[in-house]
Amino acid sequence: MTNSLIKKDFYKADIYRFDIESSTQEVPNTKYIPAFDITISNVISWDIFQLKITKEELKGLADFINKYLENN
Repeated sequence: MTNSLIKKDFYKADIYRFDIESSTQEVPNTKYIPAFDITISNVISWDIFQLKITKEELKGLADFINKYLENN
């Protein structure tokens, strides 16, 4: 089964672009679960960082970033 892309959105900050797409992730020996494909790219150097993350993991990352910003 291939990833089924449902929605794509992006945010641009200075030279970076953040893309997010709904997707699915295969869990070994079980099934496919909802996930997100996130791409962070530097539009000048073309450096790219990609990750696949579940909704719970994405919420945890967002909470981590928000807590960091509140403390600084």
